[in-house]
Amino acid sequence: MKQTNILVVSLILLIALTIYFSYKWTNHDKVELDASSILKVTMCYVSPICDSTILLTRQQTEDFVKKWNTGTSLGYNKYQCQYYVEVYFTNNKKRTFCTSQDEILEGSTNGWIFSIGDKNYFDSLYQINKATLKKHEIEN
Repeated sequence: MKQTNILVVSLILLIALTIYFSYKWTNHDKVELDASSILKVTMCYVSPICDSTILLTRQQTEDFVKKWNTGTSLGYNKYQCQYYVEVYFTNNKKRTFCTSQDEILEGSTNGWIFSIGDKNYFDSLYQINKATLKKHEIEN
């Protein structure tokens, strides 16, 4: 009787873990962004903490939305983040993305990674805005 109970519990646990990992490894449908509902987008370089947070322009925001929405799946993986991108919505919600080169994932450092197809996109975006930020600081 005791062996039967252990067998039943083991079987239930095995089924539950199979369902969980099956969902975790196959649920890679990303939630697209709607540019019209975005209030602002910020970006910061991680070294090891965020410094010099920049604000994307409206055009840069729309470009980022297009790149995220059309990004292709690369699979589930651990990830080393170079930039954090935070999207603030008009309904007071926020979504955080972790990026490096042409790769992006929503959340922190584990998850489904997507490629935006441009290895220089995030570096260029950050450098352009950082230069503008420094120019503005010097002028004021």
